[in-house]
Amino acid sequence: MEQLLSRSILGVIIMVAVLSISLLGSSPESLFHDGTIWEIKTSDKFEALCFLNALTGDPFYVPHYQRDFDHFSELFTPKVSRSLRTLFTVKKYSGVVLSAFLSSLFSVENSESLSGLLESIDESEKLFRIHRDYGIFDWKARLLFDGFLKRNLKVVVQFLIDNDFESYLDRNRAVVNYRKSQLTKYLNDKDIVTLIETHVGVPLASNRITLFLVYFTDPHGISLFETNFISSPRYGDDIILRNAIHEMLHPIVDMSDPVLENAVRVWKRDPFVMERFRNHDRNFGYNTFDGYVEENIVRALELYLSEKAGVSIDTVDYFLNADGGMHVLAGALYTELKEQNFGSTGETLIEFISRIIEVELRAGEVEQAYRRATK
Repeated sequence: MEQLLSRSILGVIIMVAVLSISLLGSSPESLFHDGTIWEIKTSDKFEALCFLNALTGDPFYVPHYQRDFDHFSELFTPKVSRSLRTLFTVKKYSGVVLSAFLSSLFSVENSESLSGLLESIDESEKLFRIHRDYGIFDWKARLLFDGFLKRNLKVVVQFLIDNDFESYLDRNRAVVNYRKSQLTKYLNDKDIVTLIETHVGVPLASNRITLFLVYFTDPHGISLFETNFISSPRYGDDIILRNAIHEMLHPIVDMSDPVLENAVRVWKRDPFVMERFRNHDRNFGYNTFDGYVEENIVRALELYLSEKAGVSIDTVDYFLNADGGMHVLAGALYTELKEQNFGSTGETLIEFISRIIEVELRAGEVEQAYRRATK
């Protein structure tokens, strides 16, 4: 699911890790992992950043949290209302998903409190210095944040602090903690790190996956820094597992790779793909073609690997209806992954895509493969 304006904020993390360790003399094989360690947390910071979607009055999100929106909207001051309108306008014209953009941005810092979030907003220079230190700085993200979001975000976060948002969250903590207990048992033996690495041919940054259960994240899952992600306590066990696989794939699908840059050029010439891309609901995100292609690659792999992990999925319904049926490229890619039994020959993801854009999924051929996925 779409994150920052440029996927380089997360996509280069693996390359940085590989380079850093190789400089120390480690072989590439030593970067791969054996097993998965799960950690499940909560975060008032991410609750606030995700609640922004509904707080702005966005009709796409308010129905998910009508009672919560009604409670806080009665407390809006004129200043808060102006800031929320500005945030909604930024979201509308930039095409970013506010919760995903901001959660990803602030996920490099460890504080999970609202006071810590407010401090990070005030000290955004320090925040972006951390991004720079990790080699994940994105000047477009900085421009958007400093130019259009920072002042208004500070107003809204201060409003939530003043109106005891952290105590308000207590009404949901029983549900979240119950799901945390259930998921700890369910995920304990699910080794998705090894599954992903052996199929994609690229190591993850860590074999420790941290899941933040966030009540206000619907209807999005969100990829965070390194092997961290956000999902909803409302989702079933199998959906959470799929979310985990999905969000772990985002950082390693590096759209700056020459093969993927070429794939973007190839699929941009496919009329079936472009019709779905141009006419999709922008509220779902994926509003740049690079971002759309990345999401479709990740979704195809998510479904393919989830089935390998034992999750039963109605893929026909998924490709016809998920996000309004926009992910036709994912359907075509999934077809090729299945029919070619991807992962059985040692071929990496990049090698696989480099090959199929020449024949099976060259421009003009995507619709045929998609139809096989939905028949």
